[in-house]
Amino acid sequence: MAYPIFFPYGEPGWQPNWRCESYQGAQGNQSRVNVTMLQYKSALTSLIDDFNLIITEGKLTQQWIVDSYLQVEENNRNFIRTHQQQLRTELYQGLADRNSSFQ
Repeated sequence: MAYPIFFPYGEPGWQPNWRCESYQGAQGNQSRVNVTMLQYKSALTSLIDDFNLIITEGKLTQQWIVDSYLQVEENNRNFIRTHQQQLRTELYQGLADRNSSFQ
């Protein structure tokens, strides 16, 4: 309830695994692509029809941008924390060993 001016109709916002129809930059012949939180927040701050309520509200806009940045970073940290097996961090062990030998 911090930004009722921006979202007067209670839009649900971004959710994990949120998908949209493909766009011109989509890879291959994908008909639906996942939208990241960063892409969603960027789209909300883009100019559409020469006006965007979010970027015209001064200090409230600044607060929203900082909150959005923190949400995106927390989402990224959560992904790293919960997807360790997919990230294959064991491949980086050699780099860690190499760096420790320089100290």
